[in-house]
Amino acid sequence: MSPILAGLSMIAAGTLARKRSNLGDAVIPNIVVKNDYDGYFESLVRSWVNEKARRGLSFKHHQIEITAGPYRSSAVSYRSSKGIIELDFYSALRVGFGGLSKSDVEDMINLL
Repeated sequence: MSPILAGLSMIAAGTLARKRSNLGDAVIPNIVVKNDYDGYFESLVRSWVNEKARRGLSFKHHQIEITAGPYRSSAVSYRSSKGIIELDFYSALRVGFGGLSKSDVEDMINLL
């Protein structure tokens, strides 16, 4: 296989490739986990992505980056730039300290 075809195959199969959802024609953003203790926040974000796709809403970002850690001033904060949204979670959320209201969850789904 030529280097060009190999590169194209890697892009098509890699994390930069856009994926079709099994929930319709929504283009699902790539999820990159930078720091997540036990997969809790990745699972949470995937549920939000699936809900947005199920509703048939368009995504505003092509990539979602997840970080989590202690000593955060809010349950989740975000920063958006150039089609990438970075979600930073307070790690104690996964064990019941703090929480996200239904309104917070709806806001996060709309941000994606």
